[in-house]
Amino acid sequence: MLNHSGIGQYLDAESLCEFASRIIEILPETQSIAVLDAAGPLVWCGPDQDDARLWPAVQAHLAPASSTDRCVELDSGKRLYQFCLRQTASGDSAGTVALLTHRDVGLLLAQVRSEIDEIISCIVKQLDIRLELSGVRQQSGRERQDMQLLSQLDELLRQDYQGNAVQKGLDTIGRQFGSKLAVIEVPNQGVRHAWRPDGDVSAANCEAMAPILSSLLTAARQRGRVLIADAAGVLQRFARIDGDANLLSAPVVDDSDAVVGVLALVSTTKFSRYDVRLIRVVASRVAALLTQQDPATAAPGTRHELLQEMDKQLQSDRTVHRALLLIDIDKLHVINEMHGHFGGDAAIARVSEVAKKHAGTSGLSCNISGGSIALYLPQSDEQNAVACADAIREALHKNPAVYEGRTVEISASIGVAMMPIAAQDAPSALNIAEVASRSAKARGGDQTVVFDDLDASVMRRREDLNQVGELQAALLDNRFVLYGQQIVALQEENTRPRYEVLLRMLDERGNVLSPDRFLSAAERYQMMTSIDRWVVRETTNMLRSADNQLEINLASFSINVSTQSMMDEDFAGFVEQQVIESGIAPDTFCFEITETSVIRDLHRAQELLRRLRRLGCRLALDDFGTGQCSFAYLKDIPVQYIKIDGAFIRDILDNPLSLAIVESVAKIGKVINAHTVAEYVETEHILDCVRTAGIDFAQGYRIGKPRPLTEILDGFGAPMISEADLLQANA
Repeated sequence: MLNHSGIGQYLDAESLCEFASRIIEILPETQSIAVLDAAGPLVWCGPDQDDARLWPAVQAHLAPASSTDRCVELDSGKRLYQFCLRQTASGDSAGTVALLTHRDVGLLLAQVRSEIDEIISCIVKQLDIRLELSGVRQQSGRERQDMQLLSQLDELLRQDYQGNAVQKGLDTIGRQFGSKLAVIEVPNQGVRHAWRPDGDVSAANCEAMAPILSSLLTAARQRGRVLIADAAGVLQRFARIDGDANLLSAPVVDDSDAVVGVLALVSTTKFSRYDVRLIRVVASRVAALLTQQDPATAAPGTRHELLQEMDKQLQSDRTVHRALLLIDIDKLHVINEMHGHFGGDAAIARVSEVAKKHAGTSGLSCNISGGSIALYLPQSDEQNAVACADAIREALHKNPAVYEGRTVEISASIGVAMMPIAAQDAPSALNIAEVASRSAKARGGDQTVVFDDLDASVMRRREDLNQVGELQAALLDNRFVLYGQQIVALQEENTRPRYEVLLRMLDERGNVLSPDRFLSAAERYQMMTSIDRWVVRETTNMLRSADNQLEINLASFSINVSTQSMMDEDFAGFVEQQVIESGIAPDTFCFEITETSVIRDLHRAQELLRRLRRLGCRLALDDFGTGQCSFAYLKDIPVQYIKIDGAFIRDILDNPLSLAIVESVAKIGKVINAHTVAEYVETEHILDCVRTAGIDFAQGYRIGKPRPLTEILDGFGAPMISEADLLQANA
């Protein structure tokens, strides 16, 4: 008798009968053998057909889910031995083999196991092989189904579904994954859909899921990857699941790789690694479907499509006046901080709605990036374009966004590019419209600026954009160079070499550019984290490759950390990896963070500094004295060095207040056991003054000008000289 449920579908009666006969040959005391599935049912018993009558009486004594061997003595005097069938690959129990003996048999459990162990191994091996073959068949079938899913989504892209492509795609995805609930949320396009096996979910019910969808979107933006978790109660209720529920969510990204939405599935079964890989691909198809969300206006879905359509119209007739407006939301980060990212998305959606309304029947609007919306007017002179921009700003004032019953105030800086007067093609138009919008922001925001080559502020923004291009090229071409400036001890004989690592950039001709030529643009255009990572990586590589490793490990190198890097959750982990892999002693590195950064986000600053401190690195508070309530922050951050802002050092000889502040910092430094450093020490008189004020270290042109770090490291093989001798040599 063979029950074809459970593991019975992977075993055959003939083989089991042979195994049972072999066991009885080895152990004649055995009356009958049974195989049970881990879920409980009796799969097979034998070797005789009449054995089926023996097992109902003893079934209550069986433990099919047992993962250990066991022996039970029955009231009848018989014994029941049970042995686990454990899968080789997973180690999980697939079921058990049970032996029923004749009366008055006193065999020990270990003795029986030893006698039949080889036979049990044969059963397990047969089970392993057939499970693997079944898995291959199931995988092949699953892959065919998944290919069909992707083909169906691609078909939705090719056909016109009158704006319903996303909902139809969600239905297809939910069914393929066997989900109880599928949802998609893309706030800046006003997309919020849900699906259940019994049909689409109403708009009201979708709205009720808004808080949990907001949390999922925030997680998608922070992690940028697929998330598997237990489903929250709200999702369980909407999925109509009473027991445990599992969640699989993936970020939906736009052409610029920014996370604009989230796709989430809820199921009663656990999601696999294969599901994780598949949903990544599916989410990319969903992003493509979003471009079809509003076919009625023939609006382009992406930046590329907008530029393509603009170029097509420009080439068809270059005599027509056209305009491109770039609408940039002012202080979007403040909106996000006040209302959360979901509130920020509501603001973006509101601006998109207003832009689309002012596009009219012939204009085109498109979300270019997070807080920037482009509006193309195919027939417009400058006066009309400015009037349109002003009308958009007024509409945003009169009818702001609303999120969770709260008003989200919005203003926008709008740049206008006229074609073909100022730009001959679409990419140029977008570039100069961005320049003009940046100029509007620089003037205080909530303004309209038309690009004008003669406008000085516009030209400064254009120079910034050009510098951004140069910065990106410098990163790709490795055209940054590290310099070092020495820091010397003033109050004690301390021969440990100390340097601050400084950054320079080479232009295309090989000329060395100082930071004031490029760092402001890098800060405005969010490039500092990439640059900081380059500095950390290059510094650790150079120190690791240098000769005289003993002296390298006895030195100290300070590296600046920008506010943008401080706010980056992954930056501390990156530094930890680089320092550990370098093999250099962690206390060789000192990381400097500015007081302005601390004031910006004290909690994030504390988190970063504590992680670097645990690693063993030294820490410094840079530009001390530039912020408000400077002394209040000292008790909250674990630094070993306080670097006094150069503004107090430069005029310390002429300004009694500057001298008093420097002396106060020196005294407080001693109280909190932190060393003080004076920057911008440029003359002998300033050096004497800061030494007298009690400052511990000095840095500046009087001590030494910045030199290439390679030159400094090459000199580490030379005989050491005291810092007193160095000061004397530079006098």
